Amino acid sequence: MIDTTTIKEYHIICNRCKKFFFKISYAKIKMMINDLNLIDNILYYFNKKNWISIINLSVLSIYKNKNNKNLDIDENEYDLCISKARLIMMDKNLDYGDIWRKLDISSIEDIILQKIFRIKNMNSNIEFKILDNYIDILNYSVFILIKIS
Repeated sequence: MIDTTTIKEYHIICNRCKKFFFKISYAKIKMMINDLNLIDNILYYFNKKNWISIINLSVLSIYKNKNNKNLDIDENEYDLCISKARLIMMDKNLDYGDIWRKLDISSIEDIILQKIFRIKNMNSNIEFKILDNYIDILNYSVFILIKIS
């Protein structure tokens, strides 16, 4: 059974990230990506514990993976990426419940770091696995923001 509290909290966090993405940082993010790839940027923001930027870069990564490296994302497309991640989170919560609530933030951070290094070491021929890892990074980052709130 899905905890409706989790869905509400997830929605609140993702709306806050979306506002930040389109009102403050989108142009800056696109400029940064010209210099470094997305996963290196995610690692940079992981080290700064900037979960909103990690979520937004994960959305861009999901979108880029689906759209052949195009980074021109609009609000509708942003929402579609979040919806995809939310559905996967809901499916996993049906299997495992809200077990993440029992984890310390440092344990969730360890999982995210493992996903980051998995992507860095993957061959680009395994795109669906890379996409799964970006979705997991996004969802675990949302969980951290929920726990912090």
